[in-house]
Amino acid sequence: MPATIRPLAGLFALLALAGCTMDVQPATGQPSTVVMRMPGTIEPSTRAPAIPLASQPAGEFPPPSGRYRVTATPLNSKGGRCGNTLDRNPWTVDGMNVRFGAFRGTIQPNGALRMQANKDFIQGRFFGAHFTGRFWRPSPLCSYALSVEPE
Repeated sequence: MPATIRPLAGLFALLALAGCTMDVQPATGQPSTVVMRMPGTIEPSTRAPAIPLASQPAGEFPPPSGRYRVTATPLNSKGGRCGNTLDRNPWTVDGMNVRFGAFRGTIQPNGALRMQANKDFIQGRFFGAHFTGRFWRPSPLCSYALSVEPE
């Protein structure tokens, strides 16, 4: 037995004594794949879902057009200089387009939204009519958790 395989053989023997099972799945022209399962576990599925769940918006899509109420919760206050003025601007959805103060953006098919106005950023996701995300400003460094609901 080659010296590089000897330590692996010992490891596999210990795992087998612990009740683990192992399948070696060689593929032509490809390195072998070793699948190990502990007792009581099920075999992993090799089939990926057609659309990953993280990319599917929940609820109605696109969200209903109209005015939305913004709740901005400061995540850092930087000595109180950040304030809580974000919720004074109207958030408007028109089809797949969003306006919020100087921000303009397009909702992606998976519900994601990323907007930039000057050096300020908003990023998050719509789940039905609800938007959850973050606002970030580099100077002074301020960040807010955003929750947006129809009025």
